[in-house]
Amino acid sequence: MKGVIALDIDGTVTTRQNEIPQDVRCFLRDLVHDGWQIVFITGRPFYSAINCLSDLEFHPYVAAQNGSVLIDFSTKEVIERAYLNTSLIPTMDKLCTDLPCDYLIYSGFEQKDRAYFRPHRFDEFWLNYVDARFSSFGELCTKVDSFDELPCESFPVVKCFGVDEAIWGLAEKIEKELGVQAPVIKDPYNHDYYVMQATHNAVNKGWALKRIIELMGWKGPVIACGDDANDRPMLQAADWALVMGSAPQSMHEMAHVIAPPASEMGIIEGLRKVIAQAK
Repeated sequence: MKGVIALDIDGTVTTRQNEIPQDVRCFLRDLVHDGWQIVFITGRPFYSAINCLSDLEFHPYVAAQNGSVLIDFSTKEVIERAYLNTSLIPTMDKLCTDLPCDYLIYSGFEQKDRAYFRPHRFDEFWLNYVDARFSSFGELCTKVDSFDELPCESFPVVKCFGVDEAIWGLAEKIEKELGVQAPVIKDPYNHDYYVMQATHNAVNKGWALKRIIELMGWKGPVIACGDDANDRPMLQAADWALVMGSAPQSMHEMAHVIAPPASEMGIIEGLRKVIAQAK
């Protein structure tokens, strides 16, 4: 094999929420045929990722929910997981009590990534927002009165949505009080708002990249490609960092190569440049 390419999905290879352009799909297929191993490391749930990866002409590995679960796309076999548990619910309830948007619990690959939320803790705007978001991404959801109704005691991620200052402040409190990772990124559904994803304290995209390389015994240079804050650990874990031009300016200093934005299929030009440097 020639090496490993780790790719974020939204804002890196997609031009719309569930579409990887044909030219990008063909380019990635040719890289696989040429000996590169490709893994997608995404904040999406696995079954949401399927919506845009199913048209690929190869079967990649997928690290979903910011790396909480590593899955072989072809066999749907779970290679590794690191989950949260229900013990965090009382603290999350306290932290989100006065917010207009409550948190959501994603049940994980084993439960078809179904999300659970309590509509009585959302104001009208945010209730409409999450309903529309579920529909757009094709995600399953269940409304409950209480999280006592969850079908599982462990799960990969807790998500919160909000505006800039409020969501960053909440993320800081969650990390401090629960000892978890809680990165904040622009919501791929609507860039006017933000999404925070709280995961197990060992989990981030960098951990996922290093873990799958270790488990699969992959060799060669490692290239990571991303466009937002939750991609930072992955970029840091790689030998070569490709940052999309649409990424926050603070991420550009991490880049060996800065690619044009996904709207211009910039991943093609960017990967060609970084592969030439990595040889």
